[in-house]
Amino acid sequence: MSFSSIEFLIFFPVAAVFFFLIPHRARWIWLTAASCFFFCYLYATTFESAKTPYYLLVLFAIASFIIVNYILAIRIDNIRASRPRLAKALLAAGIVYPILLLFIFKYFNFIDATIADIAGMLRLNYPAHVLKLIVPLGISYYTFQGLSYLIEVHRGTMKAERHFGMLALYFLFFPKMVAGPFERPNRLIPQFSVTQRFDYQRVVDGLRCMAWGYFKKLVIADRVAITVNEIYNNPHDYWGVYFIVANLFFAFQVYCDFSGYSEIAIGSAKVLGFNLMENFRRPFLATTTADLWRRWHISLVAWLRDYIYIPLGGNRVSRPRWWYNTTLTFLLSGLWHGANWTFIVWSGLNALFVLFSDWTKGIRAHVRRLTRIELFPRIHTIIGRAVTFILFTLSVNFFRANSLSDGIHIARHYGTGLSDLFRAALRFDMEAVRSLLVVPTKNTVFGFSKPAFTSEMIIAGIAIIALMAVEAADEKEDISKRMSRLHWSLRWAIYILLMYSILFCGTFANQQFIYFRF
Repeated sequence: MSFSSIEFLIFFPVAAVFFFLIPHRARWIWLTAASCFFFCYLYATTFESAKTPYYLLVLFAIASFIIVNYILAIRIDNIRASRPRLAKALLAAGIVYPILLLFIFKYFNFIDATIADIAGMLRLNYPAHVLKLIVPLGISYYTFQGLSYLIEVHRGTMKAERHFGMLALYFLFFPKMVAGPFERPNRLIPQFSVTQRFDYQRVVDGLRCMAWGYFKKLVIADRVAITVNEIYNNPHDYWGVYFIVANLFFAFQVYCDFSGYSEIAIGSAKVLGFNLMENFRRPFLATTTADLWRRWHISLVAWLRDYIYIPLGGNRVSRPRWWYNTTLTFLLSGLWHGANWTFIVWSGLNALFVLFSDWTKGIRAHVRRLTRIELFPRIHTIIGRAVTFILFTLSVNFFRANSLSDGIHIARHYGTGLSDLFRAALRFDMEAVRSLLVVPTKNTVFGFSKPAFTSEMIIAGIAIIALMAVEAADEKEDISKRMSRLHWSLRWAIYILLMYSILFCGTFANQQFIYFRF
């Protein structure tokens, strides 16, 4: 079930109403049942009897994962102080099992195909094997959350959860199960034991957060996705300006799609009385790539920092070792996103941007002194944000490309035809501009039908400008605080305008959220 589906708009109010009606002691049962229904709904609507064994394998994998975490955590908690070696061995087993599941479901085909390619280059006979498995929704998310749960219990920062139902709910909780945020166990599990009472203001805040998420998803992400999908799925039919627009649009698509999902998740949890962590903090206002990654998918970045980067030594090591730690962490982030070389190149480029910033720190400081650019802080900030956004946009070309060869083809042809288009625009020769944008084999323009092209692009442009204006205001002061100071009539006028924007400007094609794949 997708957050942007009609089914969810029916499911969530029912789940919320019954949550507040039933006694507190039974609410975990209701939430667990609702979460299981939410998770199984997609499988039920796409069920094929021939794939029954695969569906059963998915259910077994999820159930066994929860049971293994429950048993091992209690055992580790009991013997952590008295038998540290056995506790460490149990922790290792608890880490290996979910990673093995992740490998089988998500990475086996990629690694096996890579070995087959290498064997082919060495003229060795290695037949590739393909596992045609159904990848469980959200497997990358609850796998990492299971690892953090066992690690925190082993570290002694939290006690093992003795209530099996509460632990199962931690993994299955429907707002964050499929695509996060990565919620820490010692932050979320205790909230399930607190009696949540209906609070009007909290519900309004949660619904407002959800509405903003829907605006991002339906008005921006799903609209620009039409252009992105058309051009990235047919890269050899297009050239320069199309690639630039598609790449720019995809930067906003992936941001609005995933941050929109996160805000719907955070808002729906808030309506029920639960606080999920912030997952995005205006990343397109970042002034460096490192700053962008402190603002983007915050829960994943924090997980990688706490369980990979810092245990490797973080930045408290020699410079070459720091370069290694940074690169490895980024590459693991790429592999987490998917078993494809495109994700590895994307994450590698971001690691390179961070390292290059460190390598050129002295040169850039010298340039700033010579130009005295720091006397003009706004200009300095604008330049930093522009360069960071351009670098990010160039890297996400590989994130979106269907294959590494497609990504390279697009990157090599950004400039194709731009000089002719630029000269025609300078002459104000609109006929020439239109002729240079026409693709003879297509009856669409940038993926939109010709009659709808202008209006769709205008809506996309206005929505993106509105998004950045709101985020710029939020950067100065929390937008919720600003809203709370407004007169109730103005505040509700804004809410109504937002809802009308979604209803009349939204794209209701029920496109799946991008991060559901991960």
